[in-house]
Amino acid sequence: TVSVLYCTQKNTRQMQVLKTVGGGIARFIPISYNTNLNVDEVYRCIVQDKPKVVLMESFCTPDKYVTTGNVVEYGKEVKEKLGAVVEREDVRRGWSGELVGVASAAREDVDVWFCDRLHTVSFNRYLERVEEGRIVVDLMKIIDTLKDAEDKELNVSKQIPELWSERHAVMSSIIYRAAETEADVLALLGTHHAEALINGWPPSPISLESFLTDHPFTPSLPLPALNKRLALAAFLSTTLAYHPSLVLDPSDLPPDLQAHASKVYTSYRNIFRKRMEENLPGSQTDNLHDSREAAMAKLAKRLPPALGLTAIPRLTQQD
Repeated sequence: TVSVLYCTQKNTRQMQVLKTVGGGIARFIPISYNTNLNVDEVYRCIVQDKPKVVLMESFCTPDKYVTTGNVVEYGKEVKEKLGAVVEREDVRRGWSGELVGVASAAREDVDVWFCDRLHTVSFNRYLERVEEGRIVVDLMKIIDTLKDAEDKELNVSKQIPELWSERHAVMSSIIYRAAETEADVLALLGTHHAEALINGWPPSPISLESFLTDHPFTPSLPLPALNKRLALAAFLSTTLAYHPSLVLDPSDLPPDLQAHASKVYTSYRNIFRKRMEENLPGSQTDNLHDSREAAMAKLAKRLPPALGLTAIPRLTQQD
């Protein structure tokens, strides 16, 4: 059963309510990680409708380990510092939907659950599936999608099932189960993820445990497996899609592999950089940077600035 409550902002759904077979309610509000899209709707839903659980795909708890489908412990500082001011509209305007969600949940003593899969697990699963002889070809094809992209931006997640459809299966399963057991829950997801889950509701049953099976990096990996990781890390660094450390941290490599890794990584970087330059028109090739931070700074120039979850440590330490 689907009930659209209201729709504005160029057809971006502000909230949608979906039901489970057992009568549980799952409210979906599409949000942004770095803009204030739907922040007032997030605050009002949590404060007025009082869902039992808020489910999110992101978290920021530097000193705590987070697992899929479980509570994210933000601590009393979030309630004391952020929960105390989130009721102010001027404050919410400077925060992202995710940050408003965490602060509002803390204010109302509502548990926040992590409903996504860790990116490291998704990348590990992709590397386990793809063959060494195919990975560069597959990644080049993703870069080639720039030719037809209207905004000349690369959406890597949509091109890799482990980062898209598999994650959606995990999210849907956890949100559905939460709605069945907790009766009334709120899911705060990025706009594209929210749209996919809403359109695919109710989710097909899955073995959640099998979707969370990891294939982590070990220093004793055979060279073909290591080369795959180096290729993917070089791709992520070149395209700025994700931080390459999600795939491989150079400090994890034993000394006898450092020289090999540096040579292979540099070779792949050059290959992917050349392909990027072929697919980006004219002067845009000058805007390639070596860090995700540079890309985010560029993005901030054309989007309304809003603090995201990464601001929590700083905000909670302010007097």
